[in-house]
Amino acid sequence: MIDRLRPNNLEQLWTPPAPPAGGPAAPAAAAKPVPQDQASLSARARELSLARQAARQAPEIRVERVAALRQRIAAGAYHVPDSLLAQKLVDFRA
Repeated sequence: MIDRLRPNNLEQLWTPPAPPAGGPAAPAAAAKPVPQDQASLSARARELSLARQAARQAPEIRVERVAALRQRIAAGAYHVPDSLLAQKLVDFRA
């Protein structure tokens, strides 16, 4: 069957149905308005959308903060309390 499907004999295998006797669709059907879908966002959803957009536009690395920390480390002025470091290590391991 597949071997017989050629562009020149396709009409012999399938013919589209004839249009209904009255021509195209009745004019009354064309006059009806088509309902359209609508959606609305709550104030909270709009707020979250704006927050997401702002987060996407913010740089991932805070260059000023990194530069300030580098200066403090280089000057020997950066100190992390031992207890805080230990707690972060425990939290990371858990």
